[in-house]
Amino acid sequence: MATPSTEETSIVDPDGDVILILPNECGLSPNSSQRPAPTRFKASSKHLTLASAFFKAQFSSNWRKGRELGENGTVAVHISTADHDSWTMSILMNMIHGRQRHIPFSAVEGCPGH
Repeated sequence: MATPSTEETSIVDPDGDVILILPNECGLSPNSSQRPAPTRFKASSKHLTLASAFFKAQFSSNWRKGRELGENGTVAVHISTADHDSWTMSILMNMIHGRQRHIPFSAVEGCPGH
């Protein structure tokens, strides 16, 4: 798997072995036919596994993503549900990885600037 450039990826963990890819719906109008580039996060499978039963299952050797991680040392995970926006995922990833300085003090509803 080719690793995306750091300009396109939010580095949550510089030694991370997982690239989370989310569609970027922020600021997208309902009538727009163009989709913005997806948001990417470089994260640690260990942190994700400890924080989430979903990722614990995904990264086990019983699942394709877990086998890919074991064989290649890195894996890309596409999160395609509309329930996960990039702003919220950024906060969540920083919380899971203990990066409190990167978490905003006040909650912002929706995307930044809205």
